[in-house]
Amino acid sequence: MENLYSASEIVKKLPGISTRQILDLAEKGLIRPARESTGPGSPRLYTFENIFEICICLSLRGKLPPSGKTIKIIANILAEVKRSQEMWSADGINPSHAGNIDFLYIAYNDDGEISIIPMMESQTVPLKHLFTTFSAKKYKPQQYCTYLLEVASLREFLEDMFK
Repeated sequence: MENLYSASEIVKKLPGISTRQILDLAEKGLIRPARESTGPGSPRLYTFENIFEICICLSLRGKLPPSGKTIKIIANILAEVKRSQEMWSADGINPSHAGNIDFLYIAYNDDGEISIIPMMESQTVPLKHLFTTFSAKKYKPQQYCTYLLEVASLREFLEDMFK
């Protein structure tokens, strides 16, 4: 049986994260606790995968462009992490990683367009990608940002803390 953790147990092991942040992510639907609260004195319980998702969500906080789409973008990033892990595990790609992606390459512009590319350590993003990711427009957006999220090292760190 998989270990389950309450928000207070997670906060004790991961300084810098608050119970309110964890509850907020669950209330916004970004993470689904393994067990919902069944009443007073019965806390929500979270699996290791929930904790991993919480950390991804919180690491993206302040990194994405301010817009009304931030929650949707984070949900898409979490879905991409899950999809990539499932796909790579099923296809047997690089079995030494056990289906884990190493990085997520996230690119976005001030028009609200975003691109998410799961990557293994040996992969690189071609420079051409930077210029062809987003739709061609007569007037290009003023800002273009990229962010590299280290998914594999985050998972390893959390495994040391929780497993």
